[in-house]
Amino acid sequence: MSKPNMSHWQIAGAIGTGMAALSFTGCESLIQKEEVQKKNVLFIAIDDFTPKHWGCSGGTVVQTPHVDALAADGLLFNRAYCPSPACVPSRQSVTRGLLPSTSGVFGNFTPIEIKRGWCKTPEQTTLYSHFQANGYVTASAGKVDHGLHKDHIDYRLDDTITFPNRDEEIAAYIKPEQKAFKAGIVHFRGKDMPLQILYGPSGMKEEHEWDYINASRGIRFLNQKHEKPFFLALGLTSTHTSYSVPKKYHEMYPIDEMVVPFVPENDRDDMINDYDKIGPYPFRDAPEEVSKEMISAHFACMSFIDDQIGRVIQTLKETGHYENTVIVLWTDHGNMIGEHGIWSKGPLLEDAVSSGLIFKAPGIPGGTVCERPVESVDIFATLSDVCGLGVPENLDSVSMKTLLENPKAEWKKGAMVTSMDVHEDNSISGSSRLLITEDFSFTKQYIDIPYAKAGDMELYDLRTDPECFNNVAHDKEYAGVLNELEQLLDSRYKPYAGASE
Repeated sequence: MSKPNMSHWQIAGAIGTGMAALSFTGCESLIQKEEVQKKNVLFIAIDDFTPKHWGCSGGTVVQTPHVDALAADGLLFNRAYCPSPACVPSRQSVTRGLLPSTSGVFGNFTPIEIKRGWCKTPEQTTLYSHFQANGYVTASAGKVDHGLHKDHIDYRLDDTITFPNRDEEIAAYIKPEQKAFKAGIVHFRGKDMPLQILYGPSGMKEEHEWDYINASRGIRFLNQKHEKPFFLALGLTSTHTSYSVPKKYHEMYPIDEMVVPFVPENDRDDMINDYDKIGPYPFRDAPEEVSKEMISAHFACMSFIDDQIGRVIQTLKETGHYENTVIVLWTDHGNMIGEHGIWSKGPLLEDAVSSGLIFKAPGIPGGTVCERPVESVDIFATLSDVCGLGVPENLDSVSMKTLLENPKAEWKKGAMVTSMDVHEDNSISGSSRLLITEDFSFTKQYIDIPYAKAGDMELYDLRTDPECFNNVAHDKEYAGVLNELEQLLDSRYKPYAGASE
């Protein structure tokens, strides 16, 4: 099997770092071929969470002991980025190994004619079908993908472990304490759309929450005997709005102790997108007290998810599968909780495009961290490579096994993210691109849209301005850097050429 040619953006080192590649003397590979044959795979997808809040990533508030324990046993990609900051394009990119510019899936509102390309035929290659074709039994529970053909998955676990009287049981005890932040009205596609976020204790028992149920479905699958190696995918979604889980998790985060991110006055004035007008994402300018309440609720949801991760991994250990299983923990994109005065997903801003990524595999030293900017699209090729399956042709995905073996190895000049465009005329241009290197964050607008002009640019020096408050794209001292990054991004820019058939 051949791999995509990456010569036009492979580098000797990241821009501005001057770091030399670290070599492991006398070691051909930390992941030897004989070690990776027939490894099981557990792939866990989490909705809408910025990984900087995990303890293993330096977070000091959210309690994520099971995520942190997994990072201690594997490699944490501390600077991973999504293909586009929305669920649909990010997930299809991982399960298909294609960038939005190839698939045409730029956002959650992709037109119906493009949706024909979402792997709804058995002939199209997906992460599931690739492992299936190589002798794996594939299973999935919860939200992992969007619209994959049923033949790609041997066991849809969503109908195992059911509660025939669930609604009646819930109605008997539920006392919802949810609140709603009504963020106003956005005029979109001829309609006035009300924007709101629901948050607060759900009033439900843990065993009736969908993430608990889907984790239980995965646990039941793991407890079964399988004659083939397995590929199990689990989707955990509590961190997606609404932010509501059982009350005990909300009580872990006292509202008056939550800290709202600092936002300088007129912070968004030098951004190329007018986020006060673009819609329907993101939400803007929540009052401080409401922000504290929503931050508390969002963090509560992550701790609830962390407990479900712990249950599944404990089952792997109890069944004897843990050491022989490649585990990937991934968040589809970030979720802004007041940074730049913005909430939710959508912008090409750090907290929206960050993607949590942890790899645990035989041969990877535990507790290692990679600071190279990497892309979620490369998960497909990496999993395939680590499991010894080879990488299918015609993908945008490139194996990161080199970084698993040596986190300081030479890699791409940064990670690229495509804008999630939502236009009145139903177009799907992917009009802007973001390139994040180890030292800089650079965005360029390629196509005119109602609230941004082609040619507009943002440049942030992450060494001195990690929160991206000061756009230095027009500062003379950064002219050389700007030119270099623009050429690099232009070389990788690819407009959408047409729907997959």
